[in-house]
Amino acid sequence: MLGADMKKTSILALSLLAVWFCGTGLKGQTTTQTTPAITDADKAELDRLNDHAAKLFVEAIKEALEKPRSSNMEKYAEVVQGHRAALTLSERVLGAEHHDTLESRMNLVNSLRGMRKQDEAVKELRELLKAQEHALGVEHPKVLQSCFYLAVDLETQKNLKEALELAQRAEAGWQKLQGTDHGYFKRAKMVRERIEAKLKAK
Repeated sequence: MLGADMKKTSILALSLLAVWFCGTGLKGQTTTQTTPAITDADKAELDRLNDHAAKLFVEAIKEALEKPRSSNMEKYAEVVQGHRAALTLSERVLGAEHHDTLESRMNLVNSLRGMRKQDEAVKELRELLKAQEHALGVEHPKVLQSCFYLAVDLETQKNLKEALELAQRAEAGWQKLQGTDHGYFKRAKMVRERIEAKLKAK
């Protein structure tokens, strides 16, 4: 059987993997954006920061799975730091609503969520959702994804009323885009029902 430390570390590693995979494969309305002028130096640095953050992510997962008894929170902190650096530069050279910047902020959010840093994740998610709604439209799949994530984190913080509103929005949006047999709709429905049950029990 796995020890407590091993279980905790393995769950953390799997959480990081889960939040990353949940962000892949989303399809929806295409958007057209004009990429701002960016110097070769800034582009090279942005590519370097993104590659570095991705490498740190892989290293953190590998270490957690290979050395489950070790305390590798410093490695996870490096992942967050790497994504913050990439986001800061992307906002400066591309703008807060550019699709690459939105992806960079989502990477940061996923890292924070994987580390169970809900307060920081919620703050970044609110910023991300606001920018996504303006840049992509309120029914875009990535907007619905952010609504779902935010609902889950607010539920953890016991902010059930707002969490329910966001879960309902995600559920309705996925139903409209994908139908009731899609996994995203089913997850949103499950969370919505769970939050409603908690509110009724209060």
